[in-house]
Amino acid sequence: MKHPFFDRSHRRLFLIACAVILTVAPADRVRAQQDATRVDVVVEQAQRDRAEERAAAISWIESQVGMQPSGIEAMQRVYGNRPFLYTTTNAAAAQFIGLTPFLPGGSDGLDLTGEGVTMGIWDGGTPLTTHQELTGRVSIEDGSAKDDHATHVGGTMIASGASANARGMAPEALLKAYDWTSDVEEMTDFARDGYTISNHSYGLITGWYYDSSGQLENRPNTWYWFGDPDISLTEDYTFGWYDGGSVLIDALVFQNPTFLPVVSSGNDGNDFGPSSGSYRALNALGEWQSYDVATRPIPRDGANDGFDTVSGFSLAKNTLSVGSHGYIPRVSGFSSKGPTDDGRIKPDIIAPGEGLRSSLSGSNTQYGIYSGTSMATPVTSGTLGALTELRARLQGEPMMNAGMKGLVIHTATDLGCPGPDYTNAWGRLNAEAAIAQLQEDQIEPASLLEGYLQGSEAFSLPITSLGTGEVRVTLVWTDVPASRIPAFTSSVLNNREPRLKEDFDLTLTRDANAEVLLPYVLDVENPTECATRGVNTVDNVEQIRVSAPAGERFVVDVKRSSTGNQPIPFAILVSGAYSELQPVSTSPISLERIGASVKLNWSTYRVLRPGSLVLERIPFTIRKDDSIEFKEPQLVRTQALEVSLTRDDIQLADVPYRDGAYRYRLSFVEADGTVTELGSQDVTINAGRPDQDVDVFPNPFNDQLIIAGDFGSTYDVEITVSDALGRRVLTTTIPPSQGALVIPSGSWASGVYVVDVTYGRTQRHTAVVAKL
Repeated sequence: MKHPFFDRSHRRLFLIACAVILTVAPADRVRAQQDATRVDVVVEQAQRDRAEERAAAISWIESQVGMQPSGIEAMQRVYGNRPFLYTTTNAAAAQFIGLTPFLPGGSDGLDLTGEGVTMGIWDGGTPLTTHQELTGRVSIEDGSAKDDHATHVGGTMIASGASANARGMAPEALLKAYDWTSDVEEMTDFARDGYTISNHSYGLITGWYYDSSGQLENRPNTWYWFGDPDISLTEDYTFGWYDGGSVLIDALVFQNPTFLPVVSSGNDGNDFGPSSGSYRALNALGEWQSYDVATRPIPRDGANDGFDTVSGFSLAKNTLSVGSHGYIPRVSGFSSKGPTDDGRIKPDIIAPGEGLRSSLSGSNTQYGIYSGTSMATPVTSGTLGALTELRARLQGEPMMNAGMKGLVIHTATDLGCPGPDYTNAWGRLNAEAAIAQLQEDQIEPASLLEGYLQGSEAFSLPITSLGTGEVRVTLVWTDVPASRIPAFTSSVLNNREPRLKEDFDLTLTRDANAEVLLPYVLDVENPTECATRGVNTVDNVEQIRVSAPAGERFVVDVKRSSTGNQPIPFAILVSGAYSELQPVSTSPISLERIGASVKLNWSTYRVLRPGSLVLERIPFTIRKDDSIEFKEPQLVRTQALEVSLTRDDIQLADVPYRDGAYRYRLSFVEADGTVTELGSQDVTINAGRPDQDVDVFPNPFNDQLIIAGDFGSTYDVEITVSDALGRRVLTTTIPPSQGALVIPSGSWASGVYVVDVTYGRTQRHTAVVAKL
């Protein structure tokens, strides 16, 4: 069965992730985490059930988005008296623009199309599948009605270019389309099926909202304010609030670490509300009531400067939240800005969102011009589809959530203040730089490293400046979600409690003077100020930039300050410098001679490129002039290695079957045949003078069990192996001169085994060993 993203079944990193989790997270712990998430889903569903009752009680008018100008559908949940409604986030019309250099006919010649990539789209409705831009490439997964907004968004992602100026970012990719009802549950299945990118160009109605069509109460051209009067009469607390939807999304992504939801940040940046007259707002009973601006004024969303206007699961830690900019690379006035209540940077990036021309659902040839963060989001998700295709070409595998998110943030073009800020986030989307980063990863492993940290593990990476400008280092990790849906109390307004659960710390140390450079930090209480340097305790993205001449050396350090045992996925990206690490980093080989056999031990700490680990035995003799004569190498073992940043302890044995001197050489062979020698050790085998009598190893064992020792020279050695119930699984003899026996054990069941070795007729050795 083919991988859902690629023509080839390359799922290497995901399989590594599973292997690590199975090692360090027992099944009961995994089940407990899944059960906790199920509880949250039940709670969230209860909120939605309450929303339906509430809608009927206060005469909400439900509507499919369809052709409705306001784009409201049904309520999704209720906290306190405040209803939560999803809405599409288009703001005004302008012309569609695309990021064309990497598409077919572009100047870079890569001809990326998104071929082999399938993405998800959740929206108020679903795209028109028969549109000439989408024919044959969109599957409707939940039977919802066609919709202009969804068709425009889908076209921005994958339009084929039947109309040249409406071509999408990944014009040969596929889409699975859903409406936004039951989005979390559907996203869970989507991610578990192995898909890695989804687009969500919708959000909550928050703060001021102008209902031109009268959908809410049959009152056309009416201003509404959606704040909860029990919490605040001047500010909608949902701006910046890490709510239940964010918890669920973070849990979903953490359990599916190759999945990245791309979410619009919202269009509340310039919602001022009415300057005079009346408006409607909720009273203490949760009913709509008219108020006069003169007697009960409410500030614009975001108070005086438009900050703190992001809401919904765009605030989740593990999503990629997208704001908008126009032809001039400056954040759009309507685009919602951060920070989150706890000071995190949201949105994460900004992308072209003004005047995008794309497909509409009125006919198979209809097009329209929309603007909004709804348009910037599919520009980003579609670009990620093209980058995913390129990654498959270059590496044959998908990126993890942390890698995809890190790639977009690391290569973003800085705007405004140096470093991130709450207006421009980490900068604007730069597809060309992201492509260059992936291409550089082919020759420089530090360009994009993905792995896991467990417990108090740390990661170090020595790098040397290329002298081409700044050295940039970005760290991203997929954070653990909150354990439960947050309680709804009056403290929800601008609650500064950090939502970060696993705190990683990034530092960059100059080799010359041991100066330690810290990442960017922002001040949530002063959102207009530029970033400074310090210890970041709120974001799961950290970045350090520094100017350095060619040849200056640094060490990148990542430390995990928490003590949790579950492995946390992370990614490191470096540009402007190269790594001096070998493709495989190992500890020195340790040798132990046991009779006529050799026990070898070492640890692999990181594997930066896939390949094979090769252990060879090379017989040698020392001539009278003390020169060494090496004979033909003899292969002992070959082991395939996948990309990993975790420690792997290796123990194996070798039986040369002949006394003499040997050099054991460990090498790494890459896919292109490049050989890197990792180390060697010399040993002399003399079965007549062993280090100890009998040894049974490794313990625990897996695919082989070794029995070695000094058994004398007269009688055969009798060996029996029994399981924990006393049943014999092996009975054999070996000649005493052989000195060792290698027993293949890969087919044995896991458990405890008793090994009895009888030699010299009367001597006996018993060992208890465990099979993994």
